[in-house]
Amino acid sequence: MDNWLKRYQILGGVVFGCLACLLLLYTLIIRPAIQDAQDMRNELASKEKRLSKSKWPMQKESLEKILKDE
Repeated sequence: MDNWLKRYQILGGVVFGCLACLLLLYTLIIRPAIQDAQDMRNELASKEKRLSKSKWPMQKESLEKILKDE
């Protein structure tokens, strides 16, 4: 009877250790990467909004034509 109890205690420790590692991985690596991606997306959206309010066209072809004319 003590044999199966010891096995489950070891299994519980391994599961707890794996969960702790996953939590650290998420907290230290995954969440900051997600936050950086969101920040870049927000920055891009704000730049696009600011550029759309300007007098310059947003299309690549139109900008290339303006550059060639000058």
